[in-house]
Amino acid sequence: MHGLAVERGRLLQHVLDVLTTTRSTVRDVQRLAAHLTTKAAALLTFLGDPAIDATNCGSNTRFAPRSSPA
Repeated sequence: MHGLAVERGRLLQHVLDVLTTTRSTVRDVQRLAAHLTTKAAALLTFLGDPAIDATNCGSNTRFAPRSSPA
């Protein structure tokens, strides 16, 4: 199981590397690449820390209004 997590992390890091080093003439793509370059370390923190959720599901349920029973 650990080997799978390591390889998944390497793959994600490779994808981020490709996205942030590929040149584009499209302004929005350039902005996204710059943003990913700035935030790349934070984007993958959940891979190294099991205490961090990999999704924002917990945040969504914490802040979503509760529906009242019908």
